[in-house]
Amino acid sequence: MTDNTTNADPRMTSGVVYQLAYHGEVRKDIPFADGPSRAMDIYYPEQPAQRQPAVILVTGFPDPGYHAMTGMLQKEVGWYVSWARLLAASGIAAITYRNQDPENDVATLIGFLQESSDELGIDTNRLGAMAMSGNGPNLLGTLMSHPAIRCAVFWYGYMMDVGAATHVADAARNYRFTCPGEGSAGFPDSVPLMIARAGKDDNPGLNDSIDNFCAEALARNAPVSLVNYPQGEHCFDILDDSAEAKSIIRLALTFLNDHLCILRSADAG
Repeated sequence: MTDNTTNADPRMTSGVVYQLAYHGEVRKDIPFADGPSRAMDIYYPEQPAQRQPAVILVTGFPDPGYHAMTGMLQKEVGWYVSWARLLAASGIAAITYRNQDPENDVATLIGFLQESSDELGIDTNRLGAMAMSGNGPNLLGTLMSHPAIRCAVFWYGYMMDVGAATHVADAARNYRFTCPGEGSAGFPDSVPLMIARAGKDDNPGLNDSIDNFCAEALARNAPVSLVNYPQGEHCFDILDDSAEAKSIIRLALTFLNDHLCILRSADAG
């Protein structure tokens, strides 16, 4: 798992294999709740609009435990920093953050963005989200309870247990990530999702959870797009400098831009 390593592991320090030049403003350590332990960084596009669409990079691990295991805060990890820069370079603000309680703190963060949208220059009618690996279930829980998130991308992530499956619950106990929600009872039927699946991912039950989730999504006729990379391994977007990996990264950028721009056009009309 990406989130149970030391900072000597290249998965902690490597950036996304596809990048665009970025020279925008980064506002660091903006408190979204009391105390410095709940603070966010916002990566703005180089030519931001008055109020910018934004993508939250959701985490499912509390920073104190994460720091104890890795020596790093999550928003300092190469995956978060490089994806935030790439999103901002593509024209969407990106938000990374510190947390104490993953489930409740992401809700607090969304509420703060809504209350401070003018000051921060964020259009909270056009919020997207992204998560990877063991952070996936907390993003799913957020989608179930917070309609502010209009679209989301999952990278090789645990999803939810459907029916009698226990893959996600077992992994949550093993890797200690947050797993809110109660199965498919709150399935995010109407939120457009993109799921990037690594065909050679060897984390126990991870691909099973994706396959079960997608089967449930199809049964519900939900707007889910699955991109399967047959040769992909866990963290392929930072470890696999291939044309296939870069193509999927560009697909994710297009997915987010298309959905957030659709909202912008609808608002303008």
